[in-house]
Amino acid sequence: MVAVGRPVPGNHSGCTAFHDSGADTACRGPRGIADSGYQGNRQVIMPYRRPRDGSKLPAWQHQLNIVHKRVRARLQHTFAHMTWWNILRNCRRLT
Repeated sequence: MVAVGRPVPGNHSGCTAFHDSGADTACRGPRGIADSGYQGNRQVIMPYRRPRDGSKLPAWQHQLNIVHKRVRARLQHTFAHMTWWNILRNCRRLT
């Protein structure tokens, strides 16, 4: 699944652009996968963060983070290849 929202002008965090662009309404049903920059957004699946006291994550959370990283890496590589092959480079959303 790929959600595409309206372009957002200026310098925005991913979480703010997710809401301002309308991508959050396009993703109402399924949950997407995101990096830890989307803290506070319940519509996406993020990796677990270390506790504030600096202790280590439990083993099951660490294992889920490894799986999360592998899936995100595959997606990022796919988008990079699409850009390299000029599929996304010339793609512009017209309003």
